[in-house]
Amino acid sequence: MEVGIGLDLGTTRCKAVALGEGRVLAQTRRSYPLLQGEPGQAEQDVSEVFAAAVAVLRELREQLGGVKPAGLAFSGAMHSLLAVDAAGTPLAPALTWADTRPGSVLGGLPLPPLEAYRRTGCPLQAPYYPAKLAWLRRAHPALFERASSFVAIKDYVAFRLTGRWAADVGLASTTGLLNVHAGAWDQEILGALGLPPERLLPVLDATERLGHLSPAMAEATGLPLGLPVYAGSSDGGLANLGAGAGVGEAVITVGTSAALRQVVAQPRLEPGARTWCYFLDRQRWLAGGAVNNAGLLLEWLRSRFYGEYPRGDGFARLFTDAEAVEPGAEGLTLLPYLSGERSPHWRSDLSATVHGLRLRHTRAHLARAGLEAVAFCLAQLWESLCPGLERVKLTGSITASPPWMQILADVLQAEVVPVDAADASAVGAAMLAGGSAGGIPAPANPPLQPNPSLAPVYREARGRFEALFSKLWE
Repeated sequence: MEVGIGLDLGTTRCKAVALGEGRVLAQTRRSYPLLQGEPGQAEQDVSEVFAAAVAVLRELREQLGGVKPAGLAFSGAMHSLLAVDAAGTPLAPALTWADTRPGSVLGGLPLPPLEAYRRTGCPLQAPYYPAKLAWLRRAHPALFERASSFVAIKDYVAFRLTGRWAADVGLASTTGLLNVHAGAWDQEILGALGLPPERLLPVLDATERLGHLSPAMAEATGLPLGLPVYAGSSDGGLANLGAGAGVGEAVITVGTSAALRQVVAQPRLEPGARTWCYFLDRQRWLAGGAVNNAGLLLEWLRSRFYGEYPRGDGFARLFTDAEAVEPGAEGLTLLPYLSGERSPHWRSDLSATVHGLRLRHTRAHLARAGLEAVAFCLAQLWESLCPGLERVKLTGSITASPPWMQILADVLQAEVVPVDAADASAVGAAMLAGGSAGGIPAPANPPLQPNPSLAPVYREARGRFEALFSKLWE
């Protein structure tokens, strides 16, 4: 039996999955914090990420017993930026997609926004490298000059495991520096930014061998010495792969943030630059959009309003309370923008708002309004990217909550198919590493059907949501 290991390096936790003959044989995970000490800050200490990665690989190896893996591949969270010196030592914590401080430099970037989008598939916005690099250069000029390379967190972990520096085309295409048509660093973009290409990494395809597990890392993880390690791709792209989505099929992933993605056979761009287009590998692209505040919002609601419970019990009570409230949350409207927003607004200055609060409302209404708010944000992307589709696959932490999945089905008025995988992004990475010989894990849960009678209820509630946004922010 050929077994592949997928290592998924997410925003707040890493996961490892072993896949063989279409079955998840073992799975482990570890959490790590975001550093959020000042307004807009959302950074990661990569030493903590690396330590968690080593720990989950060691635990996975113990679960596998005598089963020998054939390879390991990566799934990485998009848009992280880490400055390293010539020895590969991090010079500061890594900026994540959720860090809104680079939004302060957008007005001074020396790039025409629509031209940059047409070349890279990335809107000229705060999560991408043009803004991150300009902000880093302004806020920390000495650090910027000391940096030998600018890399993703996944690239750093891969370097520590193998001793080789290389990027993958999927994550590289989420930087805003890679040409989405040619699959190479865009020389015009780099020239406009004054960034020599030598400060970026060589770019590999998703299935290219990056290297082999080093002796030190084989000892630390218990995995075989010389285990082949493959470049991998972005967590979003590999979630689609792990969910078994073919060209044209849609997948929504809900975790800390949320995203809607379709695999397409050629780059697909939107005239207003409200969505994005990235590589999955050199033969396939992803057209999609992402929202910042999904699990992030629910964690905030849990910690503020259900803090008397242990974490898992608090979430369970939140979902139970929300399910008991009528659709539309009895007129309560919540704008979920705790950390700004990406698609379709691309504004880091947005903040969250609760409107329509009355004496009759309780924390249960806030919970319901929060779940509906995330669904309304995804509905905006659904109408832009997937007109006419009546079915969507669903991955991520939302699949553990039937009430939240039903709200999404009713808001979209589409069939929702939860994918029963340990983690779709990690499964997709494991498939790249040789674990796909038996196919992918089949959905074990029945699809959720939309309730047509709730369509007018949610049209009215979403109308309130969008009217409130317009009054406050347009």
